[in-house]
Amino acid sequence: MYVIDKKIIHRVWLSVLAAGIGGVLFFLSADVRADENSSSKSKGAGIQTDVKKAKKDHQAQKSAMDSSCEQVVSANDMMKFDTKQITIGADCQTFKLTLKHTGRLPLASMGHNLVITEESKADQVIKAGLQAGAAKGYVPDSPDVLAATKLLGGGDTDTIHIDVAKLAGKSLAFFCLFPGHFSMMRGQVSVQTKAKSPSS
Repeated sequence: MYVIDKKIIHRVWLSVLAAGIGGVLFFLSADVRADENSSSKSKGAGIQTDVKKAKKDHQAQKSAMDSSCEQVVSANDMMKFDTKQITIGADCQTFKLTLKHTGRLPLASMGHNLVITEESKADQVIKAGLQAGAAKGYVPDSPDVLAATKLLGGGDTDTIHIDVAKLAGKSLAFFCLFPGHFSMMRGQVSVQTKAKSPSS
């Protein structure tokens, strides 16, 4: 019959107990790591969502600004522009203006251009345009002409880029300077102003 030393039994019991505690600690540690990984992934996904939203908002703002800084105006064989209003956004430094002659008649008989002046200077620019003649597209060499496209025939297009600083704070008009057209083909140009903050 074997006699088991109590010290040996005590040591074995302590080893089993230690192994049990170690297992519990291992599983607890694994749970903590899993929670941390899940939290990290969640935070990462949240950051990515915020970045995507910021990019989307920036693109929307840029698109809105781009659309307010350019305009296409069409003119036809019936001596009409398709709009009587050109609007320039408050944030624009340069304005892109495109004139399209959508008709079929040639320049000599149905030419169109688009000229911008101050409203108060329109009549004298029109008279000077007649004197300038076809060779200059009926556009006079005058500081009163703030912007002007080329004279176009049917199917032609011209694009100009306008320094908005030249237009700000003025009452503006646009019209076609081809002889006999300016009474029917004219409109207004407005430059929007930035809204003042409540603190200013």
